[in-house]
Amino acid sequence: MTPPSDAEQDPDEPLTISRRRIDRVMDVLSLAAIGEFGHERATIATVAEDQFGLLEQTLNVLTQELAAARRENEAIVGALRRSEEELIDRLAVIGEQQRAIERLSSPILEIWDEVLVLPVIGGVDRERAVDMTEALLARLQELGARAVIVDVTGAAAFDTATADHFLRLARAASLLGARVLFTGISPENAATLVELRVDFGDIRVCSSLKDGLKACLRDRRSSAASAARRGGG
Repeated sequence: MTPPSDAEQDPDEPLTISRRRIDRVMDVLSLAAIGEFGHERATIATVAEDQFGLLEQTLNVLTQELAAARRENEAIVGALRRSEEELIDRLAVIGEQQRAIERLSSPILEIWDEVLVLPVIGGVDRERAVDMTEALLARLQELGARAVIVDVTGAAAFDTATADHFLRLARAASLLGARVLFTGISPENAATLVELRVDFGDIRVCSSLKDGLKACLRDRRSSAASAARRGGG
């Protein structure tokens, strides 16, 4: 007599499954739980043609789909990581370019012996103020300049922070024996400084770069005359 097929078997009839097959299914589930889809025991190599074999086959399909999904996720994560690294590199390049532009927009020019001019264009934040101060101090030490004209004709609108940056720059330069003179403060910025009660103290201010250069020239002539009198005396 031919045994009944799986479709003809009573669904309530108990099945006898070997311990080895159950252990094999448990191995597959355990490896899938920790993502070890490439392990040699991550799939069931031989599937029996019975009802439990349907479970084994379904489990194989499931692990294959999970493995494919994991590979896809890893590829996406890798692409995102590479994109992030590229973005960080680009931002670093942009930052360097921005700093280079700022350095070019604030060149330190030697007009006469011992007289430097620092034209400032655009806004001045803390980072740029630090860069300008460091560059100015280096030039003062290199050239032994005694006067610095900071021309702010092209600077952006002042606020308390901007004024503080300039005052710090002036104090730092004075520690190296240089006098600082500000030129080109616009009426709007002057009104803002008054409103904010910013005190430039004994720092000289001239309306234009031309007037600042004249003031430095007068100081040079006065210093030369004083030196001549001392030498003659």
